[in-house]
Amino acid sequence: MIVYIGSDHRGNELRSRIPVYVAELGYFPMDLGMNTDFPIMAQRVMKLVLKDKNDVGILICGTGQGMAMATNRYDGIRAAVCNNVEDAKQAREHLNANILALGADRVEYEEAREIVKVFLTTEFSEKERYERRIKQMG
Repeated sequence: MIVYIGSDHRGNELRSRIPVYVAELGYFPMDLGMNTDFPIMAQRVMKLVLKDKNDVGILICGTGQGMAMATNRYDGIRAAVCNNVEDAKQAREHLNANILALGADRVEYEEAREIVKVFLTTEFSEKERYERRIKQMG
């Protein structure tokens, strides 16, 4: 699995530390760097994630909200703002999220590591109700 990682200026410091941790977990990080205009970075990551359904993205801005909003308007993208471990678990298990949006102003590095780990290691449950709801979202 390739994990595409990008940020805006507010998420830059946190982003710079995430690729090493992703590699330690056994995944292949692709650090796309930082762009002050978060929609541009969000689109770069989103386009790459859409190329292979096994790949995921991690986008980091001040709150995570801007990155999620910039990507969720595209079919096939399910970006979730996760500022705690339980959000990350449910985003993957119930929604099959393929982009993790982190808020650099909301989480410290150690907590972000745990969120990333749970996001990458949690499998989609594939229960009928979750699959049905994802299809309803378009």
